Amino acid sequence: MMSRYTLTPNDPATTREQMEHAVATHGHMRVIEASEANIVVDADGDTVHAFEKRFPDWSVKRGVEVYAEISPPRMPPSVLKRLRDRLSRKPE
Repeated sequence: MMSRYTLTPNDPATTREQMEHAVATHGHMRVIEASEANIVVDADGDTVHAFEKRFPDWSVKRGVEVYAEISPPRMPPSVLKRLRDRLSRKPE
């Protein structure tokens, strides 16, 4: 099952409880994909979180740890489907 979240700077939907839950549950997350607008992280090898970058110049590299506030989903369905398909493929 994939969890989908968006990272934004001043989102009123982002609550302290959501942030604390994310940090308490996952602690840190590893980046598996980073584009101009989005960051996709793997929290525990099974749960994937898709984030929207806070700022255009906010850069992250694959494999770095990401600490983030969590808010409701905003990823387009096409992006989520592509990520699901990619994650469901078995390594050869």
